[in-house]
Amino acid sequence: AGLARATRRAAGAQVHGVMCVRDPGLSARIADLVPGAGHLRLHDGALGGFASGEAAIADVMREFEELNPGKRLDPIYTAKLVSGYDIWLGEQAAGSLQGQTHVLVHTGGLQGRAAWEARFEQ
Repeated sequence: AGLARATRRAAGAQVHGVMCVRDPGLSARIADLVPGAGHLRLHDGALGGFASGEAAIADVMREFEELNPGKRLDPIYTAKLVSGYDIWLGEQAAGSLQGQTHVLVHTGGLQGRAAWEARFEQ
């Protein structure tokens, strides 16, 4: 909501959020916080739900980390952000994103990764 509020006056700016939990009321609550946020889009990135241990999450982390040595993802939020972004990119028309800058923002951390790996033996 904060990014949407800050960018609503910027020409051509769009904010895409990836929902990491299943919450059907989230879009409405954000719209209430940011009136006129027509440039805000929310995408489903729950991948089975909060801390679900879905194999898809492990696949996203593994692929990202192979392509970006030394950069680790957490399975609760950041891997879902990357997955949602990847899905969104795949839905765009070829060449339609040329010349655009994309910034992925995540404010969490890796503190849950070790416990997730131990629980799901990843």
